[in-house]
Amino acid sequence: VDGVTDIFNEIGAEIGATEISHFPEEASWLVEMPTTQIVVFYLADSGVLQFQAAAGTPPQASKLQVYSMLLQYNRLWDQSNGITMALEGADGEVVQNQALSLWKLDKDGLLFTISTFVNTLLIMRASIGTGFADEAPNVEQDSPADDGIEGIIRV
Repeated sequence: VDGVTDIFNEIGAEIGATEISHFPEEASWLVEMPTTQIVVFYLADSGVLQFQAAAGTPPQASKLQVYSMLLQYNRLWDQSNGITMALEGADGEVVQNQALSLWKLDKDGLLFTISTFVNTLLIMRASIGTGFADEAPNVEQDSPADDGIEGIIRV
């Protein structure tokens, strides 16, 4: 787990993190970025890092449509780098999740995972906020190498 903190500290600037906090007693990290916060938990029993972030709460009028789209998205987990969506709480807040095996953990792998996670999160937030309206969310994608994560998608 110490190696995870080292890698997070090493890539902090590359992912545009404003702060990375480690909570050893909970085996977790909070990665704060200008566009989001990602909570990362180490699950010792399975040897994985579990990434989680709030993706938003759908408008009341389109909750059923959003939930249906999220179930369809979850069915494609093998095409989404293992990113899935879940509901949390009585208000139906959507939470994005992804697991990363520690045996696969290196700097490049963590950069890719966080880039993909944030990319998907920003698109999902825009889509959930509009209730997956017919019109696609207005997002612009750049190369991840341009300016770190903040440059990948602009909403």
